[in-house]
Amino acid sequence: MSALNRGSDKCATSAWRWRVAVLLGCAMALAGGCTGEFYKRRADKETYGIIKDKEKAVHGASSEFSIESGRQGVRESFPSATKPYEPPLDRPDEAAKDDGPAETKPMVLPLAECLRLATLATDRYQREKETLYLSGLALTLARHRYTPIFSSLLSGELTRSGPNENRQWDADSSGTLRIAKNFATGATASLSYALNFARIVSTGDKADITASLEGNLVQPLLRGAWPRVALENLTQAERDTIYAVRRFARFKQTFAVQVASDFYRALQREDELRNEWKNYQNLMASRERAEGLAQAGRMRELEVDQARQDELRARDRWIRALQTYQTQIDQFKLSLGLTTDANVIPDRKELDLLAQRGIVPVKVELEEAIEIAFGERFDLMTSRDLVADADRKVYVAKHNATLPELSVEFDAQVNSKAPRNWTHMQFHESTYSVGSSLNPRFDRKADRNTYRQALITHEQTKRQLEDQIDQIKLEVRGAFRRLREAEQTHEIQRTSLELARRRVESAELMLQAGRATTRDLLEAREALVRAQNAVTAALISHRLERLNFERDIGRLRILEDGKWEGYEDQPGP
Repeated sequence: MSALNRGSDKCATSAWRWRVAVLLGCAMALAGGCTGEFYKRRADKETYGIIKDKEKAVHGASSEFSIESGRQGVRESFPSATKPYEPPLDRPDEAAKDDGPAETKPMVLPLAECLRLATLATDRYQREKETLYLSGLALTLARHRYTPIFSSLLSGELTRSGPNENRQWDADSSGTLRIAKNFATGATASLSYALNFARIVSTGDKADITASLEGNLVQPLLRGAWPRVALENLTQAERDTIYAVRRFARFKQTFAVQVASDFYRALQREDELRNEWKNYQNLMASRERAEGLAQAGRMRELEVDQARQDELRARDRWIRALQTYQTQIDQFKLSLGLTTDANVIPDRKELDLLAQRGIVPVKVELEEAIEIAFGERFDLMTSRDLVADADRKVYVAKHNATLPELSVEFDAQVNSKAPRNWTHMQFHESTYSVGSSLNPRFDRKADRNTYRQALITHEQTKRQLEDQIDQIKLEVRGAFRRLREAEQTHEIQRTSLELARRRVESAELMLQAGRATTRDLLEAREALVRAQNAVTAALISHRLERLNFERDIGRLRILEDGKWEGYEDQPGP
């Protein structure tokens, strides 16, 4: 072979390698052209759209749902305290002292702001949102399987063959573009276009390029055929997303009640702390007065010792109340998704407002409340739908277990004009075929077991529905009775508080007149503190029991900011 021919071979080989490199580079560019951020935005757009549609189906309206977490931003927006906060008990109208960096004034949070922050910063709330998102994301794939799906494949090969003195280079490459679609009838259809390139590089001959167009349609007629069976996976995915929306709505009800509970319990502990502090101060004054009277010979030493003992007990109760309050404040911060170092406290005005508005009796009777729960509880709606799901799966399993596989297939193929006129398709020489296949499926053990399992699952879901109905009745009755009890308890404690106040006033007057002992006054004051704490506890318990009752009958509708409908109409939701 002459040097000229060898050079020509090298140039041809180099040109082919360059073409192969360009072809592969283009394929890689197409495959990797979309960035991660692009995929994220597309997934979010589609999934959020699904969730909005399902929310509209469940609630009649959609929300601005997003799984973007505001946890870090919320945490960073609150200052940290260097030591546990202690309320200024001698100045109840002030939130805190502000006399140095170690005791910076805490941020006072009303309940509405606490509910909003909790939806942004708590891990529990974020996880529930992500669970709902993942359910919608799974539905995007289930729907995608019934849309036209494009695929392609590019391949190339360079082969060297023959003896050393006369080696031959062969280049082959091919590309295929395919579109496929699944149909509700169970049919699958595809259309593909293939392009083949072959060339003997060593001889410099022109390349042989051929093309072909192929179509295929397979329609099952028995097993796996028709929408009720073929669309089962898609149907279940659609319904699972509805269930996820309901679960999230039910979670928001429970979550709001828990945040409100931690908020009000913190206020209750603060009120108890103030009462114990005032009692301690009063007993200190009583002890000082008793010591003065004893020095003047007007009081026995025994009564002075009683005053001293009561003062010590009051101090001990105040110290324990302070520790309990600080622990409750830490729990309150955690319920908002904040750190225990965050310098925040609940707004005491919420308790004052609650006391001003008083008790609002529930306006429904027990049987009516149960009927409301049967129509409003999201978890009960899902349990009813699960029975329908199980019934549908029994039908599908029976269909697949009892019928053989029978399908009809249609094929068509068109080739280009050989050898190099690949743009000219020879439709007049097309190949068409029709065929069928039958698989009697003699081994149906797996289908039999699936059918039997579906029957058992159906019975289980029916029993679970019956049990849940009984459980809901129990929950509503319990919540209704506790609410009635809280109403009565609050009225009793209010009356008891009035009596305790009159008793203290009477004991003080009688002690000044010499008609009562120090012990009578000490006992009256201790009873007053207990009555004050009991009234606050009864007021808050009624508030929380009212929220629990509204949650248990399913009427606690939660808005996007975490509040419930009718929040401004407190104390009733």
